[in-house]
Amino acid sequence: MSEPTPHPRTPAAGTPERGRLLTFVLLVGVGVCLLLGLPLTVLGLIGVRDAGGQLMLCLGLVLLVAVAGGVGRELAERSHDRHPPSPRLDHWDGEPALHLPRSAGRSRVSSWTLTGIAAVCGLGAVLALGGGRVPGGVALLVLAGLLLLTAAPWSAGAGGVWFTPTRVAHVQDGTRWEVAWDDVTGSWKGEPVPVMLRPGARPRIRRTPAAGRKRGRTRDGDTMLIESRYLAGGAVLASYVVLNAVGDRAFRAALGSPASLPPG
Repeated sequence: MSEPTPHPRTPAAGTPERGRLLTFVLLVGVGVCLLLGLPLTVLGLIGVRDAGGQLMLCLGLVLLVAVAGGVGRELAERSHDRHPPSPRLDHWDGEPALHLPRSAGRSRVSSWTLTGIAAVCGLGAVLALGGGRVPGGVALLVLAGLLLLTAAPWSAGAGGVWFTPTRVAHVQDGTRWEVAWDDVTGSWKGEPVPVMLRPGARPRIRRTPAAGRKRGRTRDGDTMLIESRYLAGGAVLASYVVLNAVGDRAFRAALGSPASLPPG
């Protein structure tokens, strides 16, 4: 059996900043929503007793929530780049674990943006029911409830990946899965990081309504996928741990001990 590759160092600084084009597009979108949202909100408040005014008010508020979400997303990105999370020792289901936490900023912004839109839908439902538009009010009330369940602001945790001597577990935005090392066959540095499984493996997967916040797939055939953009150590560290845990039982057994932490 070949010796494991040297342990990669944890990056001391944040991940490379995204392209300026993405930031420019975000700023343009925020500006357009703000320019439309403010007048609609003001006009809606003036004519709030009429159905048309109520519609303008709700549309304006949705646009303003989108503005807050866009600004929050950019601030979360910058915060992650300045202060990325670091690997730490933890426990998973009673086992010692090497935990690669995920920055919580993006998840929290997504959660609270959906919560804001749900609140606007709730306001629209109250206005519609008060105006005698019962079917529309009920529909908005149901939509508000579904959005709130997806937003789940009470559980917008950071999540991350836990590597224990017996398994790898992953939690992100309402999706949780774990798989035993004996069912893992390999990985490589990519985005998302693939965790390849033997044919017929059955990882334990649990989803809550909050899984609607997560972009991208959790599984691709016999491969589990880990989004590494906001993960401590990124794709380099996650794929390194998987590869060495699969190929070296001594490395696997040490997971969760101080020896499993990357240097500096």
